[in-house]
Amino acid sequence: MSKVEFLSIVTVFLTYVGIDMVKGWNVFKTLGCQVIIIVMLVTASIYIGYAVVARIVLIKNEVLA
Repeated sequence: MSKVEFLSIVTVFLTYVGIDMVKGWNVFKTLGCQVIIIVMLVTASIYIGYAVVARIVLIKNEVLA
């Protein structure tokens, strides 16, 4: 099993765990679109942050010009 396959399984599992932590779908529905927008922004920010760090490391190690 590769890391990517494991990560995709864990991500879905953690999503359901997070929703369950707020006591179910009914509470999740009442939170509305603001939560979905915040989650998307946080996820995108983390992705971009990792990409920037990876690029800096690759440039520092002279893998990229």
